[in-house]
Amino acid sequence: MESPPQFAPPAPPQKKSNALLIIILVILGVCALCCVGIIIFSMNIFGKMKNGIGCVIHYEFARKALSDYAVAHDGNLPAAASWQDDIATYYGKSKSGEKQSGAGILDFGDAAKDLGCASDGTNPATGMAFNSDLAGKPVADAKKNPTTVLLFEVPQTGRNLALPFKPQAGQSPSRIMGQPRDWITEPVNGSINVNANQQTPETQGMNGL
Repeated sequence: MESPPQFAPPAPPQKKSNALLIIILVILGVCALCCVGIIIFSMNIFGKMKNGIGCVIHYEFARKALSDYAVAHDGNLPAAASWQDDIATYYGKSKSGEKQSGAGILDFGDAAKDLGCASDGTNPATGMAFNSDLAGKPVADAKKNPTTVLLFEVPQTGRNLALPFKPQAGQSPSRIMGQPRDWITEPVNGSINVNANQQTPETQGMNGL
């Protein structure tokens, strides 16, 4: 008589390997570190560029305000002694007439205060001057020579700065990303100029009066 087969308990279930989960977590961790690094790097770059961006915005807004002033005053540009006061109503406004804001991130400027390039703790402040040779003149006459400088950077700061345009010696004390740059000039028509190698304004077809 054969003996009955002995009872063999079932083998305990094998634990699943956590290797895949560990790999996924490692990948996610590396991605997170990379993203944080990119964000920190981008913020650092933006911080260095922010002052320069705000500076250019001041010049663009001032030129547009001069244009809007002329439209409302029989096509004539403001007087040299009060040009910044005169354009304050028009400064920083969109085509719809709404006041534009930098939302605390960018400096859009205020014509009731000094315009130009603000100090950021590293770069000294510089001012913005209106070419007094164009003061009170019709925009139509100014446009006959579109490369004529309308606004330009000067070492002194203040409001209603106006004098005949004369190229500044050397380079601006204000820098971009730590690199030296030329003094800013903005023509009647064309792009703002910040370096000597920039194309001439008439070839760029940018904004203007």
